Amino acid sequence: MNLLILLQAQEQPSIMPTFIMIGGMIVFFYFFMIRPQMKKQKQEKNFQESLKPGRMVVT
Repeated sequence: MNLLILLQAQEQPSIMPTFIMIGGMIVFFYFFMIRPQMKKQKQEKNFQESLKPGRMVVT
């Protein structure tokens, strides 16, 4: 009987480790996927703006 009461009174596991894991994944995706892509787009934009009319471009 006492064992049944103890089993029912167990605490729920904390949700904090799940939030930490999701936060870590968001940080990982930002630094390894999103940020480099934004940096490359900025470099391409600067290159295109630096081109002058009549300039030869190798394609």
